[in-house]
Amino acid sequence: MLEYIASIMDAGGNVPAFGDADDAVIARLDPAADANVYRGLLAVGAVVFDSPQLKYKVRSEDREKLRWLLGEEGERAFDTIVASHNGLPIKRRFESAGYFILGSDFETANEIKLVADAGSLGFLSIAAHGHADALSFTLSCGGREMLIDPGTFAYHTQQRWRDYFKGTAAHNTVRVDGVDQSVSGGAFLWRKHAQTRVLECELNGSVQRLLAEHDGYTRLEDPVLHRREIRFDAERAMLEVTDHLLCKDSHRVEQYWHFSERCSVDVQAGMICVVDADQQLVITTPQNANVQKEFGSEDPELGWISRSFDTRSPTTTLRVSLTISGEARLVTRFQIRRRSADNLHSSVGATALASA
Repeated sequence: MLEYIASIMDAGGNVPAFGDADDAVIARLDPAADANVYRGLLAVGAVVFDSPQLKYKVRSEDREKLRWLLGEEGERAFDTIVASHNGLPIKRRFESAGYFILGSDFETANEIKLVADAGSLGFLSIAAHGHADALSFTLSCGGREMLIDPGTFAYHTQQRWRDYFKGTAAHNTVRVDGVDQSVSGGAFLWRKHAQTRVLECELNGSVQRLLAEHDGYTRLEDPVLHRREIRFDAERAMLEVTDHLLCKDSHRVEQYWHFSERCSVDVQAGMICVVDADQQLVITTPQNANVQKEFGSEDPELGWISRSFDTRSPTTTLRVSLTISGEARLVTRFQIRRRSADNLHSSVGATALASA
């Protein structure tokens, strides 16, 4: 568990919000408003497992939980451990869970970290707490979240918001004909489960690939198989996502891209510029696609993020849509740049041209 948390946590301490979460606070051992519960847990784990890698992910202010659980002896043991980023991420593939990590320059200011979801829908036969997020992924650059998972909001009230946050449109993946990948039967129950299968995975070297597919849309009158290839070129800092839709007839296809509320998102004729401080993404969308920008929309529900249980706030979401007629390949490119503030927008045109 600790290895998983340390591995998917980016250099800024951010952890993707996959599936349901309700903050899980019984007794708040660290009362600080900005307390990072994950780093606090890793501090305890560093001592229990004598791990330099777990300690490296911890800041000095993340030791309150350690004091409560292990006392002064635990603090002294923590101080004797020499933190090291060697061997981080500890793992890059969690095959049983279906999570895979692509990226480069881990634990540095130039870190690029992508966490892809190619796992099963949820817990046990009813897939409890699962979200219809097959083949989605998150992306952070330099410890700053760019593409995010919007989270849970709530599962005990407001059914339409429950349906949205666990639905396909609330994740960085593809929706077909306006329906979710899996069929919901209630707040925690899924009646039909999309089955995901990993076809190829290469995480070593400068070019990394994950190829996977799910059968959630084969239930349609004209069955659609969604196959996604995520290809990351570390030397070019280029991410290419190819969505292959295998079908015979016409379908309405939507890609969703959800950004951190700290990102500014500028849309110009098939090219999108996303900026957070010194991090920049230039995105080129599939040809002939319509790009719609949403921010805190309630009709339809789109453009929201939930950072803690029972709260939500606006953020930017892009809906990229088009109609396909038979089998189609949709290619989206993300050029990743680290820029000074003065140059963030000046080279957008040249960057987009180079990434096309």
